Amino acid sequence: MLAVVVAAPCTAPFMATAIGVALAQGGLVSFAVFVSLGLGFALPFVVLTFLITLVPGFARLLPKPDKWMDVLKHILSLLMYAACLWLVWVFAQQVEPYGLILLVFALALVVIAVLKSPLPKIVKPLVLAGGLVLCGLAASLPRAEKDTGRACRPDHASGFQRRKPGRLARRGQAGLRRPDRRLVRHLQGQ
Repeated sequence: MLAVVVAAPCTAPFMATAIGVALAQGGLVSFAVFVSLGLGFALPFVVLTFLITLVPGFARLLPKPDKWMDVLKHILSLLMYAACLWLVWVFAQQVEPYGLILLVFALALVVIAVLKSPLPKIVKPLVLAGGLVLCGLAASLPRAEKDTGRACRPDHASGFQRRKPGRLARRGQAGLRRPDRRLVRHLQGQ
């Protein structure tokens, strides 16, 4: 249980798509996705426990705790920093520049509060709380209005026609099953 709690924040950015699909599909797909996530969390522990208890020589093959664990911890932390930078980049695409500045300042406060620093013990929780409040404030800012580009606008003169109610039914009654010639010419010209 503790391993799932510790590992969930590390994998959350990458599991978001799977959980989003599961919640959107519902039913059997949702059940299959969440069972797969549960098996993915539990299977390594089950296999390792099985091998240690039922195969006597396997425990001797496992590496002993030493400095290599610290090196591995530092290497894996680089991946977490990269995931954090990616999430900040995603956030920057969604908010105005002042929202990004606010988030970076909030993350700096959280880092100062968590790392070993000469701050008094009574100040560290206040700095951490301030950083978390600023993170929440940055997340609650309004989204930035982005231009979607000319090709996405429905009124752009690209040869596509606006949808008119009943047009497809009239084309079907008239026996016109071919696509619009202007659309075909436009697509062939690209």
